[in-house]
Amino acid sequence: MINVDGTTNLTTTMKAPVFASKGHFYQISPEVAASVPTIKNPDGSVVTANSATDETTFGIETLSGLTVQASQRIQTNFDIWND
Repeated sequence: MINVDGTTNLTTTMKAPVFASKGHFYQISPEVAASVPTIKNPDGSVVTANSATDETTFGIETLSGLTVQASQRIQTNFDIWND
């Protein structure tokens, strides 16, 4: 099993070949970026990864240091073989 930067292998946890990544494969390893499929909206426009919607963000309260807001988009990817 290979490790790809930008993914987390969940195969052991899920008992199936499952990998997690940031939304739309944002910040995926350059070695596999060419293998990323084209994702399209219902209107046919291509969806691309961008920092505005696919980056992990934290809102920190300045005096206490507590996290008051957090956002992380996770995408699950299933490895399906054509039997």
